[in-house]
Amino acid sequence: MTTPLVVIPFSVWAWRRLKADGVPIAPSDRRLNIALAAAVPLAHAIARLPRLRRQDPDGNNGPRMSG
Repeated sequence: MTTPLVVIPFSVWAWRRLKADGVPIAPSDRRLNIALAAAVPLAHAIARLPRLRRQDPDGNNGPRMSG
């Protein structure tokens, strides 16, 4: 949740400030940063899928202890 709520708005704000101060920003850099901001939460969601699949019926999804 950090990316959509914090990183993207901050990045947009920072790009606007840099542009207002005369710092050239290449359009390809912006597209790359937005793509990265979208890829990170997607990677987290994909990484969580195996954990959801092996969840116990009682709701425990931590390490399984034998004994």
